[in-house]
Amino acid sequence: MFMVEKDREVIKLLDRKGFVRIAIEEGADLLPCYHFGNSQLFQWKPKSWEKLARRHRVALGFMFGRWGLPFALPWRIPLMMAVGAPILVKQTSASDPGFAAAVDEAHGKLVAATQQLYDKYKGVFGWQDRPLLIK
Repeated sequence: MFMVEKDREVIKLLDRKGFVRIAIEEGADLLPCYHFGNSQLFQWKPKSWEKLARRHRVALGFMFGRWGLPFALPWRIPLMMAVGAPILVKQTSASDPGFAAAVDEAHGKLVAATQQLYDKYKGVFGWQDRPLLIK
């Protein structure tokens, strides 16, 4: 999940493991990717609702795009998608005693690969001074 901040990129990934669990149960490899510019397409307002939204785990507020219209056309922003090497996972049943460890290992690899991918391509996109924070 992308989170909008002016001076850095922020994605919420550290506590998002559900898709990794499913990938391991199904034996589907994980593919790290990052969409540069995605967080700049819309502005999210009002910022004051963010804590309440996080507490209740719902999206509160409005997305504003071009011409200041809610839910309208996005801003004209260049976009770039970077895709990394697949992270191979071994199919494991959720009832297997090593399932939780497999999820943690694959998730850790995905987080690290996402950070490496961002660091590798941020200069190509022109964001060499824009850090990535993975929450």
